[in-house]
Amino acid sequence: MITLGRHHRGGSDLILSRYVGKENITVRGGLSKLCKNAFRIHGEFSTWVDRRFSDGKNWENNGWKKRSE
Repeated sequence: MITLGRHHRGGSDLILSRYVGKENITVRGGLSKLCKNAFRIHGEFSTWVDRRFSDGKNWENNGWKKRSE
């Protein structure tokens, strides 16, 4: 599941705020499928990676582009 919403500091940017899966369930290509469908419905959106927990490679592998460090 992913959740999209407006940025919490205001503005009109659409943000992917959560990506979660069901415990012990793996869907091959799940992130990519969810994001592609959301893009088809809502258009462009952004997200952040907390570098304390992830290097962000899974996002880059799914077609996301890094904008800054």
